[in-house]
Amino acid sequence: MSFALYATHLYLEPPEEKLVIKSRSIAAGYKTRPCDKQFLKKDSIMKPTLSLCMIVKNEENLLPRCLDSAKDIVDEIIIVDTGSTDNTIQIAQQYGAKVHIHPWENDFSKHRNQSISYASSEWILYLDADEELIPPSGQIIKNAIQNQSIDSIAVQIINPFNNGKNQAVFNAVRIFKKHVRFEGIVHNRETGCVNTLFYPVRILHHGYNLNIEKTKVKFARTSSLLKEQIHQDPDNPLPHHYLSASYLSMGVFEQDYFHKAVHEGMKAIHLAKEQQNGDPIFLCSHYIVAASHLNLGNIVDAEALCKKALDIFPDHLDSYFLLAKIYDRKGEILLGKKSAERYLAVHDEITNNPGKFGRLINNSYWGRWLIKIFLGKIIYEEGEIQKAHRMFKEAIENAKENAESYRLIGEFFLRKAVFHEAVAHLEQATRVQEDQLTLYMLMESYGQLWDVDNQINILKKIIKAFPQEIDNINRIGLVQFERLNYKLANFCLEKAVEMGRKTPENLLKLNHARDILRRIDQTKRTNIDSPPSISACLMVKNEEVFLGNCLKSIKPHVDEIIVVDTGSTDKTVEIAKGYGAKVYHHPWEGDFSKHRNQSISYARGDWILVIDADEVLERESAEFLRGIVNNTLKNALLIKEINCTKSGELRSVFGFPRIFRNFMGCHYRGIVHNQPYFPGEAEPTPITFFHFGYDQTPGKMAEKRKRTIDLLEKQIMQEPDALFPRFNLAISRFGAGDYAEAVKQGSKTIELLKKYRIRDPGYGTIYYITGMALLYMDQIDQAEQTAKEGIQFYPENMDAYFVLTLVYDRQNDHLNTTKFGEGFLQLYRRILDAHVIFNIEYRTIGGAWNIMLVLSLAYFQMGQWDQSHLYFQEACRVASLDAFPQLERDRMAKTIQYGTTHSSTA
Repeated sequence: MSFALYATHLYLEPPEEKLVIKSRSIAAGYKTRPCDKQFLKKDSIMKPTLSLCMIVKNEENLLPRCLDSAKDIVDEIIIVDTGSTDNTIQIAQQYGAKVHIHPWENDFSKHRNQSISYASSEWILYLDADEELIPPSGQIIKNAIQNQSIDSIAVQIINPFNNGKNQAVFNAVRIFKKHVRFEGIVHNRETGCVNTLFYPVRILHHGYNLNIEKTKVKFARTSSLLKEQIHQDPDNPLPHHYLSASYLSMGVFEQDYFHKAVHEGMKAIHLAKEQQNGDPIFLCSHYIVAASHLNLGNIVDAEALCKKALDIFPDHLDSYFLLAKIYDRKGEILLGKKSAERYLAVHDEITNNPGKFGRLINNSYWGRWLIKIFLGKIIYEEGEIQKAHRMFKEAIENAKENAESYRLIGEFFLRKAVFHEAVAHLEQATRVQEDQLTLYMLMESYGQLWDVDNQINILKKIIKAFPQEIDNINRIGLVQFERLNYKLANFCLEKAVEMGRKTPENLLKLNHARDILRRIDQTKRTNIDSPPSISACLMVKNEEVFLGNCLKSIKPHVDEIIVVDTGSTDKTVEIAKGYGAKVYHHPWEGDFSKHRNQSISYARGDWILVIDADEVLERESAEFLRGIVNNTLKNALLIKEINCTKSGELRSVFGFPRIFRNFMGCHYRGIVHNQPYFPGEAEPTPITFFHFGYDQTPGKMAEKRKRTIDLLEKQIMQEPDALFPRFNLAISRFGAGDYAEAVKQGSKTIELLKKYRIRDPGYGTIYYITGMALLYMDQIDQAEQTAKEGIQFYPENMDAYFVLTLVYDRQNDHLNTTKFGEGFLQLYRRILDAHVIFNIEYRTIGGAWNIMLVLSLAYFQMGQWDQSHLYFQEACRVASLDAFPQLERDRMAKTIQYGTTHSSTA
């Protein structure tokens, strides 16, 4: 039976403002008196009397606050004490309370009914010692009990928990005429109410805002009573519900409690359904089970429970709260946004019209700020930056500026690489509360800004507040040493050694870092007025075929050449020394970044130029190198790299950072297809490298590809969700002709891009790789869909246009073939004319003749003979040049000739 049908059966709506409600069936809401000034007026008619009734035991700390909140509105205070051994009775008597002693009998209802039996007033106000009335509730109560048409009054209960950071709200009958009684040995409920009206009275309940020890004590007492109640009445769904709630509260201490919460909560739901019990408390059972499933990682089950709850009651706040979290985890952004917006709308209604929601418990009422942060992130991703910032500001205000709100926003900006915003929010979080996680994130944010001094300041705070973290500080020092951040490494290792971590590795690296810092300082003092110097850094192994041309191309333009050799058995080392290179020997360790960083660590130039042996520095652009490093304000420079063969066949073009300021901690990460890390953004430049690494025999290429795949799979095994190695594995599998595996890895990469909400155009290549692999496997529709997603990901994704042109050619869809073919060529010509290239790879630039030929055929089929003929001629012309623009062919020829004829001596 639906929630609406229950409402029809359970309620009558009489004239005026009251609502007739059957006992224990408050499902669709109370009729509500508006919260206006009339509640605060003093009436001249004879006032009915009111008794405050309570049961207590050892409540000396809480009782005064409770009695102070109610003493001025009641005619008498009745207290049943069930065995206090502290000053509870004396405190009660000081307030004029009539105290009656009854030994505790493990039955809350029995003792509550005892307290009512002693009352002499017409009306009863029931409070617990850990509760208090929130002004102006007292005056509202005094006027509400004058309503002769009702026998009970529902009020709003506010339950803070989690040290006051969170709160749940619900309505309950707490004011009633004396004929009402309680039932249930624990979590008891009133029975006998006939005409109930909601008034805007608010009671603050502190009973769940306890420390860990008190929480565990309360759980032990409550759960034992509930188990006893279940034993006595196993088919009653209520104790099963309350026991599931108790288990959920303990899940933070032991995960097995979540399993128990699921079991008891489902028992409550099933029993209530069998008995056609429409009590809204079982909506809370749905929430408890769904939240437990979510904590256990059972997202599908959690989602299903939330949807079932919404089928019963479409305005269920807690279900929208959980669904927002569920869809966030699943990466279903539109559904998450819809759930979050619905949560805020229902939240507003609960705030403005609480009586409508009857006994419904709103566990997530506190979460408005969290949902606003969630929405702010989505809005930010959609490009509405200012609106997102306003949402974040509102979230912080709703959260009353708690540390977690600042931390979550700071963490988001850290992930989005908006590091100044990350620092601002994380700094504010630490001002409210210093915890390890926030401090480490703040340190990382400063690290991304290359602010080593503030990183050190944060580490000082961590060491002072959490001295047990010294082993982690030690690890940071070792990592930063490998990343060439010697200042931070020196600090961390120094502290580790001071605190007893005097290992040989620590001492060796600490001394090395100190020595480098001294030499850097001397170099800076010596070269203060000199033009910047450049060190070329290489790592090599058996590169005698390529190395000569590489070193010839760079020697006139750099001040030193550093070569790390990882085990050459040919003439590589001899050739390197012939060009004056400083050669250092390090055995190959299966980690490209490690050896690259070793080469950089030996460099003493102001700038580092990283080049591979199978690359050459293009002659004309090399003339600009010193001028660019002398005038740039950036810390890294992008070069234009052209993948080609010596015969002039163009493979691809991309931009990549290869020139960095030295002594700033610039370093590489990743055991293969390593990536540079440096402060700030790289500046595009016209400096060009020609790369011949793919111009090798099929055997050599297969050997190189196998080595790369093995290293990538090793890295993925260590970091399954690492995006970059997965991206490169898809490319390597595609190059090896393993299209099924390329699709598998490409699809996983796309999934990770969506999960992390990354929009970096540099990853646009994955849509080409996956789409082409699908096309080769004759999965045309999937190829089309993937390529379209590639254009959505990056509108100028030339490679995705290439795939779609071939897809529509295969489908004989001539209109779309010409549309996307022309789009490809437009982008192709723009890239050829570009003076500089950004950090994006254009893999299909060498395939322009293919697209021209496809267009020629499409226009021929459409009867546009002239256009067809023009594209056919153009395809032949470009193909005859091996798809390499003549200008670039000439520049490459000059470079290779220059490298061949230039003297190998100084």
